[in-house]
Amino acid sequence: MFKTKKRKLKEECWNLDYELIKWLNEHLATYLKDSEGIIDLTYYKYVYKKKEYNLKELCEIILEDTAYLLNSEMYWVNTESPYNDYKEIEYKKNEMYDLLKMIHWHLWW
Repeated sequence: MFKTKKRKLKEECWNLDYELIKWLNEHLATYLKDSEGIIDLTYYKYVYKKKEYNLKELCEIILEDTAYLLNSEMYWVNTESPYNDYKEIEYKKNEMYDLLKMIHWHLWW
């Protein structure tokens, strides 16, 4: 386990939902960039909503979902705020976790 300054960790925990999405977005983008030419991200195949995808495609979808969530008004998701689309935010959040569950054990090299 890597060491993190206790203060930074506490600061992140007050909005862990946002920080988790941000962490996933940043790390998955780096994973895709650094793995290029080293490993074959098209090798593993997955079926999601009756369509076949490879690991790279699913990572890209997760990146799109996390970017959408980071740029949305997530904090107002349970209100009637005109600044967000509750159904779309929930859809993106659920898709992000569903896809992450599918690829979890293949995110290494």
